[in-house]
Amino acid sequence: MLKSINLSLSVLCNARCVYCPKDRGENLARQTMPISLIHKITAELTAPDCRHNIEIMQLSENGDALLNKNFIEILRILKKRLPSVKKILYTNLSLLTKAKSEIIIKEGLIDKLMCSIDSVDKDTFFLMNGLNLKRVLQNFKDFLSIRNKLDSHITVNVRILTLHNYVKAIKNSFGFIPNDVDILRVPILDEVPLIAASLERFLHPAKDKVEKSIIFAWNDREKFTGKVDSYTPNLKCPFLERNEHDLYIAPDGSCYSCCLDSKCSITFGNANTETLDSIFNGSKRAKFLEKLRARKFIEIGGACSSVICCQSLQQ
Repeated sequence: MLKSINLSLSVLCNARCVYCPKDRGENLARQTMPISLIHKITAELTAPDCRHNIEIMQLSENGDALLNKNFIEILRILKKRLPSVKKILYTNLSLLTKAKSEIIIKEGLIDKLMCSIDSVDKDTFFLMNGLNLKRVLQNFKDFLSIRNKLDSHITVNVRILTLHNYVKAIKNSFGFIPNDVDILRVPILDEVPLIAASLERFLHPAKDKVEKSIIFAWNDREKFTGKVDSYTPNLKCPFLERNEHDLYIAPDGSCYSCCLDSKCSITFGNANTETLDSIFNGSKRAKFLEKLRARKFIEIGGACSSVICCQSLQQ
Protein backbone atom coordinates (compact mmCIF):
# COMPACT_ATOMS: atom_id res chain seq x y z
CA MET A 1 0.00 0.00 0.00
CA LEU A 2 1.16 3.51 -0.81
CA LYS A 3 1.85 5.32 2.47
CA SER A 4 3.96 8.34 1.58
CA ILE A 5 4.18 10.71 -1.38
CA ASN A 6 7.26 12.82 -1.96
CA LEU A 7 6.56 15.82 -4.15
CA SER A 8 9.32 17.65 -5.95
CA LEU A 9 7.58 21.01 -6.20
CA SER A 10 10.84 22.34 -7.65
CA VAL A 11 14.14 20.82 -8.75
CA LEU A 12 15.60 24.32 -8.62
CA CYS A 13 17.71 25.38 -5.66
CA ASN A 14 19.39 28.70 -4.94
CA ALA A 15 21.96 27.01 -2.69
CA ARG A 16 25.13 25.37 -3.95
CA CYS A 17 25.79 22.88 -1.18
CA VAL A 18 29.09 21.03 -1.53
CA TYR A 19 27.42 17.73 -0.60
CA CYS A 20 24.58 17.93 -3.15
CA PRO A 21 24.72 17.01 -6.86
CA LYS A 22 24.37 19.86 -9.34
CA ASP A 23 22.55 17.71 -11.92
CA ARG A 24 19.17 17.68 -10.18
CA GLY A 25 16.33 17.09 -12.59
CA GLU A 26 18.42 17.59 -15.69
CA ASN A 27 16.39 14.94 -17.53
CA LEU A 28 13.04 16.59 -16.80
CA ALA A 29 10.76 18.48 -19.16
CA ARG A 30 9.97 21.12 -16.52
CA GLN A 31 11.57 22.35 -13.29
CA THR A 32 8.58 23.33 -11.13
CA MET A 33 5.37 21.40 -10.53
CA PRO A 34 2.16 22.96 -11.95
CA ILE A 35 -1.01 23.37 -9.92
CA SER A 36 -2.87 21.17 -12.43
CA LEU A 37 -0.80 18.17 -11.34
CA ILE A 38 -1.48 18.92 -7.66
CA HIS A 39 -5.22 18.93 -8.43
CA LYS A 40 -4.94 15.57 -10.23
CA ILE A 41 -2.92 13.97 -7.43
CA THR A 42 -5.25 15.16 -4.67
CA ALA A 43 -8.34 14.19 -6.66
CA GLU A 44 -7.06 10.62 -6.95
CA LEU A 45 -6.13 10.41 -3.27
CA THR A 46 -9.57 11.64 -2.15
CA ALA A 47 -11.61 9.54 -4.58
CA PRO A 48 -14.06 7.09 -2.94
CA ASP A 49 -12.32 4.12 -4.59
CA CYS A 50 -8.79 5.13 -3.50
CA ARG A 51 -7.12 2.08 -1.95
CA HIS A 52 -4.21 3.93 -0.36
CA ASN A 53 -3.85 5.56 3.03
CA ILE A 54 -1.34 8.40 2.70
CA GLU A 55 0.23 9.27 6.04
CA ILE A 56 3.06 11.64 5.04
CA MET A 57 3.68 14.07 2.22
CA GLN A 58 7.18 15.46 1.76
CA LEU A 59 7.06 18.74 -0.17
CA SER A 60 10.69 19.43 -1.02
CA GLU A 61 12.20 16.49 -2.85
CA ASN A 62 15.23 17.25 -5.00
CA GLY A 63 15.11 21.06 -4.69
CA ASP A 64 13.69 23.96 -2.70
CA ALA A 65 9.90 24.10 -2.89
CA LEU A 66 9.83 27.85 -2.28
CA LEU A 67 11.18 28.40 -5.79
CA ASN A 68 7.81 27.27 -7.11
CA LYS A 69 5.89 30.51 -7.75
CA ASN A 70 2.65 28.77 -6.69
CA PHE A 71 4.14 27.42 -3.46
CA ILE A 72 1.62 28.95 -1.02
CA GLU A 73 -1.38 28.13 -3.22
CA ILE A 74 -0.20 24.52 -3.48
CA LEU A 75 0.09 24.26 0.30
CA ARG A 76 -3.46 25.58 0.63
CA ILE A 77 -4.78 23.00 -1.83
CA LEU A 78 -3.00 20.19 0.00
CA LYS A 79 -4.35 21.29 3.38
CA LYS A 80 -7.90 21.56 2.07
CA ARG A 81 -7.90 18.27 0.17
CA LEU A 82 -5.67 16.22 2.50
CA PRO A 83 -6.13 17.67 6.00
CA SER A 84 -5.10 14.51 7.86
CA VAL A 85 -1.86 13.94 5.93
CA LYS A 86 1.31 15.09 7.72
CA LYS A 87 3.07 17.64 5.51
CA ILE A 88 6.83 18.15 5.82
CA LEU A 89 8.72 21.06 4.31
CA TYR A 90 12.51 20.88 3.93
CA THR A 91 14.12 24.19 2.99
CA ASN A 92 17.45 25.99 3.22
CA LEU A 93 15.49 28.89 4.83
CA SER A 94 16.96 31.62 2.61
CA LEU A 95 13.62 32.16 0.84
CA LEU A 96 11.37 31.57 3.85
CA THR A 97 10.68 35.23 4.53
CA LYS A 98 8.78 36.52 7.53
CA ALA A 99 5.73 37.18 5.34
CA LYS A 100 5.69 33.59 4.05
CA SER A 101 6.23 32.22 7.56
CA GLU A 102 3.23 34.18 8.83
CA ILE A 103 0.98 32.73 6.14
CA ILE A 104 2.23 29.17 6.63
CA ILE A 105 1.91 29.27 10.41
CA LYS A 106 -1.36 31.20 10.68
CA GLU A 107 -3.06 28.90 8.18
CA GLY A 108 -1.39 25.73 9.50
CA LEU A 109 -0.17 24.75 6.04
CA ILE A 110 2.56 22.37 7.20
CA ASP A 111 3.15 20.11 10.19
CA LYS A 112 6.93 20.01 10.27
CA LEU A 113 9.74 22.28 9.10
CA MET A 114 13.12 20.74 8.37
CA CYS A 115 16.23 22.73 7.56
CA SER A 116 20.02 22.53 7.46
CA ILE A 117 22.28 25.00 9.26
CA ASP A 118 25.81 23.71 8.76
CA SER A 119 27.87 26.49 10.33
CA VAL A 120 27.50 29.62 12.44
CA ASP A 121 30.55 31.20 10.82
CA LYS A 122 29.44 33.29 7.84
CA ASP A 123 32.48 32.46 5.70
CA THR A 124 32.32 28.71 6.32
CA PHE A 125 28.55 28.78 5.82
CA PHE A 126 28.97 30.51 2.45
CA LEU A 127 31.70 28.05 1.52
CA MET A 128 29.30 25.21 2.28
CA ASN A 129 26.28 26.43 0.34
CA GLY A 130 26.76 29.90 -1.18
CA LEU A 131 24.07 31.42 1.05
CA ASN A 132 23.97 34.41 3.38
CA LEU A 133 24.09 33.20 6.99
CA LYS A 134 22.63 36.39 8.44
CA ARG A 135 19.53 36.10 6.23
CA VAL A 136 19.09 32.39 6.95
CA LEU A 137 19.34 32.86 10.72
CA GLN A 138 16.92 35.81 10.65
CA ASN A 139 14.37 33.76 8.72
CA PHE A 140 14.90 30.89 11.17
CA LYS A 141 14.31 33.14 14.19
CA ASP A 142 11.29 34.83 12.59
CA PHE A 143 9.65 31.48 11.88
CA LEU A 144 10.15 30.31 15.46
CA SER A 145 9.02 33.61 16.92
CA ILE A 146 5.77 33.59 14.95
CA ARG A 147 5.18 29.91 15.70
CA ASN A 148 5.66 30.42 19.42
CA LYS A 149 3.51 33.55 19.49
CA LEU A 150 0.64 31.74 17.79
CA ASP A 151 1.24 28.52 19.76
CA SER A 152 1.36 26.59 16.50
CA HIS A 153 1.62 22.79 16.36
CA ILE A 154 4.42 22.93 13.77
CA THR A 155 7.62 21.20 14.86
CA VAL A 156 11.13 22.12 13.70
CA ASN A 157 14.00 19.79 12.94
CA VAL A 158 17.45 21.29 12.30
CA ARG A 159 20.10 19.12 10.70
CA ILE A 160 23.82 19.83 10.83
CA LEU A 161 26.52 18.64 8.46
CA THR A 162 29.74 20.56 9.00
CA LEU A 163 32.36 20.87 6.30
CA HIS A 164 34.89 19.31 8.66
CA ASN A 165 32.78 16.20 9.23
CA TYR A 166 31.72 15.88 5.59
CA VAL A 167 35.28 15.91 4.24
CA LYS A 168 36.47 13.63 7.03
CA ALA A 169 33.76 11.05 6.36
CA ILE A 170 34.35 10.93 2.60
CA LYS A 171 38.13 10.87 2.99
CA ASN A 172 38.08 8.14 5.65
CA SER A 173 35.58 6.02 3.72
CA PHE A 174 36.93 6.34 0.19
CA GLY A 175 40.36 7.93 0.34
CA PHE A 176 39.64 11.09 -1.66
CA ILE A 177 38.56 14.69 -1.10
CA PRO A 178 34.92 15.16 -2.17
CA ASN A 179 33.91 17.24 -5.17
CA ASP A 180 33.46 21.02 -4.84
CA VAL A 181 35.64 21.30 -1.72
CA ASP A 182 38.69 23.52 -1.28
CA ILE A 183 40.67 21.41 1.19
CA LEU A 184 42.76 24.41 2.28
CA ARG A 185 39.63 26.12 3.61
CA VAL A 186 38.16 23.21 5.57
CA PRO A 187 37.93 24.04 9.31
CA ILE A 188 40.31 22.06 11.50
CA LEU A 189 37.76 21.61 14.28
CA ASP A 190 34.21 20.26 14.21
CA GLU A 191 31.57 22.96 14.74
CA VAL A 192 28.62 20.71 15.66
CA PRO A 193 28.60 21.47 19.44
CA LEU A 194 28.86 25.22 18.77
CA ILE A 195 26.11 25.18 16.15
CA ALA A 196 23.79 23.09 18.33
CA ALA A 197 24.30 25.37 21.34
CA SER A 198 23.66 28.46 19.20
CA LEU A 199 20.38 27.12 17.82
CA GLU A 200 18.87 25.18 20.71
CA ARG A 201 18.17 28.31 22.73
CA PHE A 202 15.56 29.29 20.11
CA LEU A 203 13.92 25.87 19.94
CA HIS A 204 11.20 24.23 22.00
CA PRO A 205 12.92 21.50 24.07
CA ALA A 206 9.94 19.16 23.95
CA LYS A 207 8.97 19.23 20.28
CA ASP A 208 11.96 20.52 18.28
CA LYS A 209 15.19 18.75 17.48
CA VAL A 210 18.80 19.43 16.44
CA GLU A 211 20.65 16.47 14.98
CA LYS A 212 23.55 15.53 12.76
CA SER A 213 22.72 14.95 9.10
CA ILE A 214 23.33 11.64 7.44
CA ILE A 215 26.33 11.82 5.10
CA PHE A 216 26.14 10.43 1.57
CA ALA A 217 28.65 10.47 -1.27
CA TRP A 218 25.98 11.16 -3.90
CA ASN A 219 27.85 14.23 -5.17
CA ASP A 220 30.70 11.90 -6.15
CA ARG A 221 28.72 9.29 -8.07
CA GLU A 222 30.81 9.62 -11.22
CA LYS A 223 33.75 8.10 -9.33
CA PHE A 224 31.79 4.89 -8.68
CA THR A 225 29.19 4.50 -11.43
CA GLY A 226 29.09 0.94 -12.72
CA LYS A 227 31.75 -0.28 -10.29
CA VAL A 228 29.70 -1.38 -7.29
CA ASP A 229 31.05 -4.96 -7.34
CA SER A 230 34.64 -3.74 -7.17
CA TYR A 231 33.97 -1.98 -3.86
CA THR A 232 31.61 -4.01 -1.69
CA PRO A 233 29.72 -6.94 -3.23
CA ASN A 234 27.43 -7.22 -0.19
CA LEU A 235 25.90 -3.75 -0.46
CA LYS A 236 22.15 -3.42 -0.23
CA CYS A 237 19.80 -0.52 -0.89
CA PRO A 238 19.39 1.40 2.41
CA PHE A 239 16.09 2.84 1.15
CA LEU A 240 14.46 -0.42 0.12
CA GLU A 241 11.79 -0.21 2.82
CA ARG A 242 10.86 3.34 1.77
CA ASN A 243 10.77 2.31 -1.86
CA GLU A 244 8.27 -0.40 -0.98
CA HIS A 245 5.73 2.17 0.27
CA ASP A 246 6.68 5.57 -1.25
CA LEU A 247 6.21 7.38 -4.53
CA TYR A 248 8.49 10.22 -5.65
CA ILE A 249 6.90 12.60 -8.13
CA ALA A 250 8.98 15.04 -10.21
CA PRO A 251 7.72 18.43 -11.47
CA ASP A 252 6.89 16.99 -14.89
CA GLY A 253 4.90 14.14 -13.32
CA SER A 254 7.59 11.48 -13.69
CA CYS A 255 7.47 8.98 -10.84
CA TYR A 256 11.09 8.17 -10.04
CA SER A 257 13.03 5.79 -7.82
CA CYS A 258 14.03 7.69 -4.66
CA CYS A 259 15.35 10.85 -3.01
CA LEU A 260 18.95 10.10 -4.05
CA ASP A 261 18.07 9.74 -7.74
CA SER A 262 19.02 13.37 -8.42
CA LYS A 263 18.51 13.13 -12.19
CA CYS A 264 15.14 11.38 -11.77
CA SER A 265 16.48 8.89 -14.29
CA ILE A 266 14.81 5.69 -13.05
CA THR A 267 11.10 6.16 -13.72
CA PHE A 268 7.96 4.02 -13.58
CA GLY A 269 5.35 6.22 -15.28
CA ASN A 270 3.94 9.73 -15.32
CA ALA A 271 1.28 11.05 -12.93
CA ASN A 272 -0.03 13.44 -15.57
CA THR A 273 -1.23 10.65 -17.84
CA GLU A 274 -1.50 7.63 -15.52
CA THR A 275 -3.10 7.05 -12.14
CA LEU A 276 -0.94 6.84 -9.04
CA ASP A 277 -2.38 3.41 -8.35
CA SER A 278 -1.45 2.07 -11.79
CA ILE A 279 2.10 3.41 -11.41
CA PHE A 280 2.55 2.17 -7.84
CA ASN A 281 1.24 -1.30 -8.67
CA GLY A 282 2.56 -1.38 -12.23
CA SER A 283 4.91 -3.95 -13.73
CA LYS A 284 7.74 -1.48 -14.29
CA ARG A 285 7.94 -0.57 -10.61
CA ALA A 286 7.47 -4.21 -9.58
CA LYS A 287 10.44 -5.27 -11.72
CA PHE A 288 12.52 -2.44 -10.27
CA LEU A 289 11.75 -3.55 -6.70
CA GLU A 290 12.48 -7.18 -7.58
CA LYS A 291 15.92 -6.23 -8.87
CA LEU A 292 16.49 -3.92 -5.89
CA ARG A 293 15.77 -6.75 -3.45
CA ALA A 294 18.10 -9.02 -5.44
CA ARG A 295 20.81 -6.30 -5.38
CA LYS A 296 21.09 -6.19 -9.16
CA PHE A 297 22.24 -2.57 -9.03
CA ILE A 298 24.29 -2.54 -12.24
CA GLU A 299 21.36 -4.04 -14.12
CA ILE A 300 19.02 -1.36 -12.78
CA GLY A 301 21.43 1.39 -13.83
CA GLY A 302 21.08 5.09 -13.08
CA ALA A 303 21.76 6.12 -9.49
CA CYS A 304 21.47 2.49 -8.37
CA SER A 305 24.62 1.54 -10.29
CA SER A 306 26.56 3.55 -7.70
CA VAL A 307 24.63 2.33 -4.66
CA ILE A 308 27.77 2.72 -2.59
CA CYS A 309 27.04 6.47 -2.67
CA CYS A 310 23.66 5.82 -1.01
CA GLN A 311 25.21 4.25 2.07
CA SER A 312 25.20 6.43 5.19
CA LEU A 313 28.64 7.41 6.45
CA GLN A 314 29.58 8.16 10.02
CA GLN A 315 29.98 11.77 11.20
